[in-house]
Amino acid sequence: MTKSQFEDLPNELLTDIFKNLDARNLFRAFGNLNSRINQLIQSFQYLKLFCHLNQSNLLKTNEEFFSYYVHTLIVNSWINFNLQHFPNVQRLKLDCPLPQVLGQLKPQTMPNLKHLSISFVHTMLEMNLLFDRIFANSFQHLQSCELASHNDSLKITTYSSSPTITILKLTNIDTLTYQRILSACSNLRYFQFYLRTKTYDLPSLSDPFCQVHYQLKQLSISLDKSNSFLEDNQILQQILSYLPNLQQFQLTRICSLENLINYDCLASTIRLCLLKLRLFKYFIRYSPIDNEIHLQQLIHQDFSRLHQGHYTAQLILDRESL
Repeated sequence: MTKSQFEDLPNELLTDIFKNLDARNLFRAFGNLNSRINQLIQSFQYLKLFCHLNQSNLLKTNEEFFSYYVHTLIVNSWINFNLQHFPNVQRLKLDCPLPQVLGQLKPQTMPNLKHLSISFVHTMLEMNLLFDRIFANSFQHLQSCELASHNDSLKITTYSSSPTITILKLTNIDTLTYQRILSACSNLRYFQFYLRTKTYDLPSLSDPFCQVHYQLKQLSISLDKSNSFLEDNQILQQILSYLPNLQQFQLTRICSLENLINYDCLASTIRLCLLKLRLFKYFIRYSPIDNEIHLQQLIHQDFSRLHQGHYTAQLILDRESL
């Protein structure tokens, strides 16, 4: 009987195995095993590296070569890490990065970056500088970007054009930042953001710097808790008026069920601004009340009646836990 060896496995099976291994462990286990394995590892497009507090994240001199082949880099919270060892990273995820790590994130450090995800607690100078660089086309291959702030909002001070960005997820932006992003990202297809509704500073459509965005097809907005439906509806109508080709729209907000009685749930705004809409999802979180079942029935009936038309409309009422 002929004994099979690991090296006898086909490349397709080896690739499936390698997908589940961290880059550091992969090179330690299989590096320099033979020329075929070396070539397969070094051409592997899914090579990733996870960095966390429970391991040494310092690259030893004789191991630094593997960093050039890492395409996905994930760095956990509060780790002091040198991004400059990873020039070929295409996908980067930073969880609560230290200022000195965030300050390294520049086009010359990661010229091939395509997908960026950062979560952070406080807006720092380095984060604001990065925000400006993103919308000034400094990362010329960037396709998707997710920036999640737990507290402060981000504002764009310098922007020009970011034509490669097609997917954008942001938290805590104001209406002026929204308008500037539409102006910078001409090929944006999907836009998700949390809108701070404390200040309404969106320019009028008559403003010469305002641009209607024809490429955006999917939009998801979460609103601050607000007691003024009228004011919120006015700003939402202006936001949607920039997007004549929008096909899917999702809105999430917090309010009381009583406020939804005799409220048109944006039906008139959709008929006015979104003639090509195909799907509307309305998520509403509310505090529990005594007669909520009866109110839910009335609200669902009104919603179905108001949104009869050429698009599908879904109302999801989510009861907040006490």
